[in-house]
Amino acid sequence: MTLSNEDDGQSVERRARAELGFYPSYLAALEPYPEAADLVWRESRRVLHATWAPSAARRLASTAQPAVSRSLPVGATVDRSLSEDETDSLRAVVRFFSFVVFRLGLSIGACRYALDGAATRAAHRRPLPAETVPLSPCVDAGVETTLPATPSLSLVSPEAAGPEVRATFGRVREVLETPNVNTVFRALASVPAVLEAVLDMQAEFYETLDARWAFERSVRGWYATSLDGDSAPRSLRPALRTEGVERRTVDEVAGRLRTFHENLPTLVVTVLVADRLLEDA
Repeated sequence: MTLSNEDDGQSVERRARAELGFYPSYLAALEPYPEAADLVWRESRRVLHATWAPSAARRLASTAQPAVSRSLPVGATVDRSLSEDETDSLRAVVRFFSFVVFRLGLSIGACRYALDGAATRAAHRRPLPAETVPLSPCVDAGVETTLPATPSLSLVSPEAAGPEVRATFGRVREVLETPNVNTVFRALASVPAVLEAVLDMQAEFYETLDARWAFERSVRGWYATSLDGDSAPRSLRPALRTEGVERRTVDEVAGRLRTFHENLPTLVVTVLVADRLLEDA
């Protein structure tokens, strides 16, 4: 699916679904602030259209993958056999969410810095390593294309989940210290054993780190560094103020985007762990 170049007066949700095939959670969180949601969506599209985006996303992924790969057990498996259809569907999910996490994540980062200002971006800045590493086929496909085919695997919402999956979602919030059950977890939950295995491996990875906060800060810094050059975010505050949005509301919008941006390192690891788990499936 190719991003279009025009907005036609439709709602942000309809425009996002038409171009991306799904409605990103960070945009849904801005629904109480329609002017801000529209402006953030336009900025997101600017970032997604930029010629640097694919290489920046691939470079970011190739810096995070080695840290994860070194710490995960070789030959880790799911506690039950997966059918060929399940394996293919799950690999499609990983490809899809590689795009969401690595490339759309750059857009979320840009919007956060556009609202928080240059000082916040500078504080997060960490130099990207000069060398990159080859990515696995699933991850590389996710960051290389505009948008992989939307997987047909159904999403399991926390409200509709059975007792087993609901308990696992609770572990996601607790172990990964994330306030939301992101869409990637809802997609993996269609095969509960896979979600459990990913969560166990991700928890093991965090246990091997000397300081999880330092790793996650570095990942956020890699996003900031990837936004150099032509992709430097423009301030959204003056535009929102011009449209009559109160300063307090702008701060609330910035806070909501900040939450999603802070959670990106967790989702980066989730995608890489799921990819590693499916390597030998």
